[in-house]
Amino acid sequence: MSSILHSLGPDATNHLGEVNNSTAFVLYYLPLRARAEPIRMILHYGGVNYQDVTIPMTEWPAIKERRCIAPFSQLPSIRLPGGEIIAQSGAIARYAAKLAKIYPSDPLAAARADMIFEYAQELNMINPLLNFWPMETDTWSNNNRTFFDNLPRHLDTLSTMLAEKPFFCGNTPNHGDFAIFHVLDACITMKPHSLDEYPVLINFLERIQNIPSVRVYLENRPPAHEVGLCGSYIQREIGRIKHQDWHK
Repeated sequence: MSSILHSLGPDATNHLGEVNNSTAFVLYYLPLRARAEPIRMILHYGGVNYQDVTIPMTEWPAIKERRCIAPFSQLPSIRLPGGEIIAQSGAIARYAAKLAKIYPSDPLAAARADMIFEYAQELNMINPLLNFWPMETDTWSNNNRTFFDNLPRHLDTLSTMLAEKPFFCGNTPNHGDFAIFHVLDACITMKPHSLDEYPVLINFLERIQNIPSVRVYLENRPPAHEVGLCGSYIQREIGRIKHQDWHK
């Protein structure tokens, strides 16, 4: 249901409004496997027609300055069919969940789903560790050690909350489940055995992965060598791209 445009091309700053289908939603993000991942999975799960536009890092400073698609000078953002731009990943994820009809209508059920989503945000340090910071820096080393030292405590919490349920709030997934999936998927991308002692969470990951529409997305998303910044873990260790001049 979605079309993926891996780059806007050399004239991106002049043609941001020219997309394949003006009636489709347009999701804008950088070449990172980070805050837009849960949004993409939600849209795929719900069969929502959208275009996935990747802004090349070389063009991002000019686009950021203009704020044409990034009102807060940040991405992701989503363009609605009428042209309005919605920013902030949490707001977009909740909006996407409503489009996909997985956002609970009951206030208490919605609060529970939001609770899971917000807990995932507390683990978002995994995003720059995987995608952004060069591995040779003290910033990466220090944060990597802190994050994975504390990860078992979070995994214990998640295992207890999930227990024997298929998903965190019951029998069907909501936006919180996709946010947790992204975090855990990123964790095992960096440390494949980090969930070995948590079979409940491994089963949860497999359950999400085996949703047909989500599997289509995961199998067709840009490969590791096309995402992440120069010198980042995903490029060096997953994509096997070696940059000798990352610090220049």
